[in-house]
Amino acid sequence: MDDYLLPEVNPASFRYLLKKQLFNHLADFTDKSKVHFLNIGNATDDFSYSFLNYYKDLVLEYGTDIQVKGQGEDGHWGYHQPGTPFGNEPSIIEVKLNNMNISQQLRDHPDLFKSINDPPRVAY
Repeated sequence: MDDYLLPEVNPASFRYLLKKQLFNHLADFTDKSKVHFLNIGNATDDFSYSFLNYYKDLVLEYGTDIQVKGQGEDGHWGYHQPGTPFGNEPSIIEVKLNNMNISQQLRDHPDLFKSINDPPRVAY
C-alpha cells in the first residue's frame, strides 16, 4: 500500500517487515506470483512513475484480497494523512513526512535511525 524509497532489504521498509512477519510464514500457502509489493526501489534510484502507474493499474484491474496498512501515531493510515479527501481518483502520491512521523520512525527503528536527520522524508 505504501512504502519508503528504500531497498526491500532495509529493515525500515514495509516490504521487509511484511515479508519477515507475515508472508515468509505463509509461503507454503501462498502463490508468490499473486503477491505484489510496492517495489519502489533504492533511495538512490530515480522515482519511477511508470512502475507506480503499472502498480496502480494492477490494483484497479484485479482488486485486492488483502491489503496491509498500519496507522501512524498522528492518525494517518496508508499515508492518508488526517483531512485527506477521499473523492479523488486513485493515484500514487508523494507524501512528505511530518515531524510526528519522523519522530515515530526514530522510536520504531532506534538501531537504524540514530538522529532526526536519518529517517526518510517522503513516502509513496
